[in-house]
Amino acid sequence: IRLALEPNQDINDLFGQVAESAKRSRQPLEATATAFFRIQQASKQLGIDQETALGATELFNKLLTVQGVSMHEARSALLQFSQALQSGRFQGDEFRAISEILPQILDFIAEATGRSTQELRELARQGKITPRVMLNALGGNAKEIERLFAKTNVTITQGFNILSTEISKTFRNLMQNQSTAEMIAKIFGGLEVVIKSFIKILEVAIVAVNFVLNTLL
Repeated sequence: IRLALEPNQDINDLFGQVAESAKRSRQPLEATATAFFRIQQASKQLGIDQETALGATELFNKLLTVQGVSMHEARSALLQFSQALQSGRFQGDEFRAISEILPQILDFIAEATGRSTQELRELARQGKITPRVMLNALGGNAKEIERLFAKTNVTITQGFNILSTEISKTFRNLMQNQSTAEMIAKIFGGLEVVIKSFIKILEVAIVAVNFVLNTLL
């Protein structure tokens, strides 16, 4: 997230925006942050601002939620989509992966290009599905994506994603306070001492048990 900062922008503010976007779309924070950074970098070349890039990330996330893909598939789709944006072309492995995981996006791109989904493969081979086409396809179908997303229910995995993101936000906020950070560091330091002591006692106990067993045998 730090790499996506604009001049004079506060990292805590941007982190909070990305975290809230991940929560709203029910996708993992780490994958969302990675995709946002890549989409934002590609968007800069098109004159697209940070807010729009984050909006595109959230729309793509919500489309993943609508499709009901697994966590592994969601991470893969986010990676492939953002890589395609950064490379400047939606083709090859990225096109094949997205076609399998998220066929809905192909319908949107077909609509944006005025071509059929069958013709998209040839367009991809020719390198004509550019980042602008991809982002326009998402943005142009924002209302439809939001409508479909509103019909979905939170799954257990998505619930854990939301909880994990909220924990990350809370922990980050706590660590901003110097005294709290020092206290947490002391707690972990104390736990380390206790664990090491326990392991030493356990080692002694194992040696003693082995000695007794060998004596009896």
